[in-house]
Amino acid sequence: MDHGFDNVTVCGKLCYVFMCMERYLLALYPDRDWSFVARKMWNCVSFWYGKRDVEDDCWVWGRYMDIIPDNLFETRRKWAHYSHELREEYYGEMTDDDYRSIREYGDIALIGYENFCKTLDLFEDITEGNRDEELVQMFYIPVDMWEKCETSDYNLEVGNEAAEEAIEKIENILKAHNIALPDSSPVLEFTPENTDPHTLSWIAEESKISNCDKWGFAVKADHLSQLITGPEY
Repeated sequence: MDHGFDNVTVCGKLCYVFMCMERYLLALYPDRDWSFVARKMWNCVSFWYGKRDVEDDCWVWGRYMDIIPDNLFETRRKWAHYSHELREEYYGEMTDDDYRSIREYGDIALIGYENFCKTLDLFEDITEGNRDEELVQMFYIPVDMWEKCETSDYNLEVGNEAAEEAIEKIENILKAHNIALPDSSPVLEFTPENTDPHTLSWIAEESKISNCDKWGFAVKADHLSQLITGPEY
């Protein structure tokens, strides 16, 4: 489907992918609070690819990976094996020593143990966390796009191709469930001409990435979200 995205930045196209993912979650699982998951999604366009959060020393993409079902379930399995004190339902207070010990298992300490438990509950009865499941595959669509961009050293042609491929994949999933595609017109605002020159200048200097305006790094786009509502947990 032609959305007229020819002049839309790579990150702008990623915004559309996230809009589609939200449509999927709202259509199939409307009774769940996806706010925390949505924040992790949209944070990925708030920073430039590979931008490290200095305070927590953690990539925003790493935080996004932590909330994908297969990683969540693997973290739970490892932690349950590691700590005989953790109850079967994976709730309860953790000591500072517990937090330090769990860091190597999915960075639970960074997303917060309570957030980990609540996010785990979102997926508990709708997926087994297998990579061949549609829900899990959907969450990996942006990751596959990001990895292609990274491994190409941010070659703009590769980035646009990866974005178009991601859009095609997520739209095919929505169409398979007869879910209406989101209105793509809000994404048209994300053009090289509308990028913040001050932000792009320091990104270009620090990253040595060319065509930063066409990548459209570090955009504020969570106003496009239908899921980011209520207080953050």
